[in-house]
Amino acid sequence: MSAPGRVWAIALNTYREAIRQKTLYVVAGFAAGIKLLAVALGEMSLHQEVRVVKDVSLGALSIFGVAVAAFVGGALLYKEIDKKTIFTVLAKPVHRHEFLLGKYVGLGLTLTTLFAALVALLTLALSLRGVTLDATLVKQILLSYSEVLVVAAIATFFSSWASPFAAGLFTVALFVVGRLVPDIVQVAKKVDNPVAQAALKAVARIAPDLHLYAISGGTVEGGKEVSIHATFVGWDYVATAAGYGLLWSAAALLLGILIFRRRDFV
Repeated sequence: MSAPGRVWAIALNTYREAIRQKTLYVVAGFAAGIKLLAVALGEMSLHQEVRVVKDVSLGALSIFGVAVAAFVGGALLYKEIDKKTIFTVLAKPVHRHEFLLGKYVGLGLTLTTLFAALVALLTLALSLRGVTLDATLVKQILLSYSEVLVVAAIATFFSSWASPFAAGLFTVALFVVGRLVPDIVQVAKKVDNPVAQAALKAVARIAPDLHLYAISGGTVEGGKEVSIHATFVGWDYVATAAGYGLLWSAAALLLGILIFRRRDFV
């Protein structure tokens, strides 16, 4: 079997294991409940029904996607190591980097399934209002999907050397910092202490700029106001953000592979 075939085989096995986890269904249930709540809130709003459904549904899509990426991804390798099944896998002609990449691809398939289900619910909720998915919503969904795949790569990196709890915690912490990168930059400009200023700037440079993917009602480069309800970014922005996420994911996975290669499982 070729290297891509081995990676794909591990990915499919990871996907099958992930969709059997009760945690995934609990998260999906919560997300579905939030979308039903969005419809109910829309009923109580005055002439803002569709906007409320969009806002709450897109927020749930991002939050629950990140939660699954962080905590399912953080436990990717733990069961294999804890049950010693990793020795059986690596005893075969499977390299460690193929194993880790396969785990990430399997997690990506799981997240894709989750996204597809939640987008289907969003489409249903909007159709009840006589609204269909338009280009602006598709762009926001793609941005959220790109962000979740970046978070999944970060979780895979942490899972290569940390416990599931620590990996999940570190992933969530880095996600929060990533969302706050523009704010950290602004704070750094106002701080008088050179050491604190340098530290904040270093954090802003090292952390992934996840604010790129959460621009509804916010601003982008150049101070341009954007919103999913009014002016929105073009497809070029979506492509650039996706490319940035791809590079960041590749870097996180490369670091994870380097650490995983040297890890002692005994």
